Amino acid sequence: MWTPNQPGAFSAPPVATGGQTNTLAIVSLVSGILGCLCIPALGSLAGVITGFIALSQINGSNGAQKGRELAIGGIVTSFLSCLGWGLYFAIAALGR
Repeated sequence: MWTPNQPGAFSAPPVATGGQTNTLAIVSLVSGILGCLCIPALGSLAGVITGFIALSQINGSNGAQKGRELAIGGIVTSFLSCLGWGLYFAIAALGR
């Protein structure tokens, strides 16, 4: 007798687990990247603020929201952006 190893043609698709990605976590990462590339002060500040708010919301959701890595990435890129642009402007000011 033949037994199929795969689900039948009429079985339900697998259900994704973990909940919805937090929107502020995505905004934090995008802001941090924009802060690195072209909008130093505004992008970095927005990335840090939205990153910490997103972490707070994700931790309070008891697993209903995901995106912790995105929020942390946004915070890190924002801080690195502040550091990088600060060094750039300090070196430019000393060069005059």
